[in-house]
Amino acid sequence: MTWPRLRIRSQLIIGIALIHAILMSLFILDLVHKQRAFLLTQSTETATAMAETLAANATSWTLARDFVGLEEVIDAQRHFPGLEFAMVLDNQGKVLGYTDSQTVGQYVADSISRTLIEEKPSAPTILVDDDRWIDVATRITTEGQPVGWARVRLDRAPLNEGLAALTLEGVVYTAFAIVVGGIIAWWIGTSLTTRLRALIEATRSVREGHRQFRLVDPREDELGELNQQFSSMLEALDNRERELHEAQEHVQITLESIGEGVITVDDCGRVSYVNPVAERESGWTDSEANGLPIEVVYQTLIEDGLAPRDNPVRACLEQGSRLSGQNLLLKDRRGDLRAIEDTIAPMYGRDDQLTGAVVIFRDASETRDLQRELSWQAHHDPLTRLYNRTAFEAKLAERVRHRRAKGDEDTLIFLDLDQFKLINDTIGHQAGDHLLERVSQTIGGLLREHDFFARLGGDEFAIILPDIHPASAASVANKIVMALEKMTFIWEENAFTVTASIGLTQIDAQATPGLALSRADVAMYMAKDSGRNCWKLYETAGDETGTPSLDWIGEIRDAFRHDRLELFLQPIHGLQSADQPRLAEILVRMRRKDGQLVPPPRFIPAAERYSLIDEMDLIILRQVISWIETARPPYERVDVNVSGVSLESGRFMDQVVELLDSHPGIGHRLCFEITETAAIRHLQPALDFLHQVKRFGCQLSLDDFGSGFASFQQLKYLPVDMVKIDGAFVRDILDDPTDAAMVRAIQEVSRTMEILTVAEFVENADIAAELACIGIDYAQGYHYSAPFPVYAQGREIPAPSPN
Repeated sequence: MTWPRLRIRSQLIIGIALIHAILMSLFILDLVHKQRAFLLTQSTETATAMAETLAANATSWTLARDFVGLEEVIDAQRHFPGLEFAMVLDNQGKVLGYTDSQTVGQYVADSISRTLIEEKPSAPTILVDDDRWIDVATRITTEGQPVGWARVRLDRAPLNEGLAALTLEGVVYTAFAIVVGGIIAWWIGTSLTTRLRALIEATRSVREGHRQFRLVDPREDELGELNQQFSSMLEALDNRERELHEAQEHVQITLESIGEGVITVDDCGRVSYVNPVAERESGWTDSEANGLPIEVVYQTLIEDGLAPRDNPVRACLEQGSRLSGQNLLLKDRRGDLRAIEDTIAPMYGRDDQLTGAVVIFRDASETRDLQRELSWQAHHDPLTRLYNRTAFEAKLAERVRHRRAKGDEDTLIFLDLDQFKLINDTIGHQAGDHLLERVSQTIGGLLREHDFFARLGGDEFAIILPDIHPASAASVANKIVMALEKMTFIWEENAFTVTASIGLTQIDAQATPGLALSRADVAMYMAKDSGRNCWKLYETAGDETGTPSLDWIGEIRDAFRHDRLELFLQPIHGLQSADQPRLAEILVRMRRKDGQLVPPPRFIPAAERYSLIDEMDLIILRQVISWIETARPPYERVDVNVSGVSLESGRFMDQVVELLDSHPGIGHRLCFEITETAAIRHLQPALDFLHQVKRFGCQLSLDDFGSGFASFQQLKYLPVDMVKIDGAFVRDILDDPTDAAMVRAIQEVSRTMEILTVAEFVENADIAAELACIGIDYAQGYHYSAPFPVYAQGREIPAPSPN
C-alpha cells in the first residue's frame, strides 16, 4: 500500500500505527467474541438446569393442583440473578404457578406458549435464545406420563454489560499500542529519510542533465548498495542513450529512403510518424498528421464498388495480428484516388505490451494496370476487342446454371459470315481483319448493354441474349441480317457485300453448354443450306426421355437408306350419306435399328430442323404412289402430308412434278395435306406448289384448320378442296359452346366456298352424331379406326376401334 502524497516517514508512522491498531483490534474482537459465546452457553445451561429443577420440585404439587405449594417452589427461585419469570403449566396451557401470582389460573395465549402446548416436545426445549433472553421449558412427568410444563426465562442484560466493559478495556490497550508504535516508526523513518533525501537530490540533478553526478555512501546496508547501483545505472544509461540515438538516426534515414509509404500510430490509433513517401501519397506532412486519428490521414476504399474499407489499423490494434489488403484505393487529402496495396502490423514493447501499429503501403498502379491488361487479354479477342471463346464458354456455362436455378429464358445466336474466306484469300488478311472489325462494330451497335457478344475464331461470332426467348430474339437476328446487308465493305476501290448465316437456339437448362452451341451451329448451317443471308431457329424436339432432336440425324438417315419408313392408314368416314367418296389419310412411322416403332412427333421435327424433311416427303410420296398402283386400295382418294419446310425447296417441287408426270392418272387419287400454320408461314411457296400439282388433278387439304390467327382469310387465297378442323375444337364440342360455335362457323364458311369439311379426333358416337347434325362432311378418329399398316389391311373400311 502506498500514500502518494505522504512522505516515507509519515507512511512508516501511519503504517506501524495501523498494524498495531489492526492486530490489537483483532485480538480484542476475538476475546470479546469468545467471552460472549461462553457467557451465552453458560446462561443457556443455567436456564435449562433451573427449568429441570422446577419441574422436579413441582411434580407432586402439579398433580394435586396445589397453587400454594407451587408458589413456594417458584419463590425458591425468584431471587436468582436475571430471572425474568418462572411458571408451571398444565397440559392445556393453564398457569398453575407463576412469579406474578396474579397470572395464576389463566391460560397462556402468546404464540411461543401456544407452540409449546401444541407441539408437545419431549425433551427440554429452548423457546427463545437471543441477545436479550434465554427461555427454556421442560416436561413435568409422573410415571412416564406428562402432566405439565416447567418454564424459566432469564434476562441476559447483565451479560451484555460485562461484555461492553471488556470491549472498552480492549480499546484503551489498542490506543496505547498505536502511540508506542508511532513513536518507534518516527525514529526509524527519520533515520531512513535523511539518506533517501540525498538520493532524491541526486536524481533531480540527473533529470536536469547532470549525468556526471555520483553518490558516495560508505555504509554497507541496503541504502549504501542502492547508491552504488544508482551510480552504475547512470553509466549504463549514458551508454544506452548514445546507442539509441545512433539507432534512431539509422531508422530515420532508412524510413526516409525506402520507396514505400510508412505511417506509425500509437496504441490509441493516433499518428506518430509519416515518412516522406507517405507524405507525398497522402498529402499530409509529418507535422500536420502527428496526433491525428489514423482515419483522417489514411483513408482507403475497396476498388470493386468504391466501398469504404473498415479501418484496418483499428482492427490490427484490437486483434493484435498482422493484416494486409489488395485491390485498394488510397484517398489522399485532396480527394484523389490511387491504387495501393498495404500491410498493417502491430508493434510491441519489451514487456510484450501493444504500443501501436505500423502501416506500410505501396503504389500498385502499374501492377494493377498490368493485371487488368493480362486479364483482358485472357478473355478478349485482340482484333475486335470482343470476348473470346474462353470467356464465351464460361459465360454460356454460367447461363446454363442460371437457367437450372432460376428458369429464365436465354437465347444463343451463332453467326458465320458468308464468303469471308473468299475475301480473306483474294484481297488479303489485312482486309479480312478490317472487315471483322467493321462487322463487330455494326453488330455491337444493335445489342443491349448486358448482351454477351464474342468472337469464337475466324469469322464465327456468338451472342448470348439473357432473358429473351428465341421467338423474341428473331427480331435481333433480323436486324443483324439487314444491317450487314446494308453495310458495304470497300477495300482498295473494290466494294463487297457482306452477308451472314445465323442460327438461333434456346439455352436449355437440360442441355450442356456444348450441346447448346452445337444446336446453334446446326441452325446456322440450316440457314446456309437455305441460301445464306438469313437466320434459322433450332428447337428441341425430343422423345419422352428428353433426347434432343440433334440425336435423330443419324437415325433418320439410316432409315432412309434401309427403307424403315413405314406407311400407316386411317380411314376418313362420311357423315352425310353412304354415297360419299371413301377417303383415307396416309401416316408414317419410323422403325429404329432396335425394331422400335417411332411415331411422327419423335422424328419429324428433327427432320425439319436439319433439312431432311423434303427428302422424307419424297420417299413417302413414292411409297404411296407404289402402294396405290400395286395394292389398289378401296379409297377414291388418300391424303399425303407435306411439310411447310419442303414447300420452300425448289428441288422438292421439281421432283414431285417429275413423279406425277411419270405416273399419269395417279394425281386425281392424291390430296396433299398442309397444316394451316405451314400454309400461312410459307404462303407464296404453298401457292406455287399447289398450282403446279393441280395440273395433275391433285387436291389440297388444309390441316389443323382454326388454329391460326387468320384462318378464314387464308381460304380466299389458297385453292383449298378440304379443311380439317383442328381436333382441339372437336373433342369438347358437346361441353364447350365456344368450340361448337367455332365448328359451325367453319362449316358455314366452307359450305359457302364449296369446300369439304373433315372433323379430326372424333372419339365417340355422340360427337359423331353432333357433327353430322351440324353438317360436317367427314369425320376421322379412333371412333372409326386407329391407324394401321397399309400392307396389313384387308378391309375397305375397318371396324371402329376403341380409343
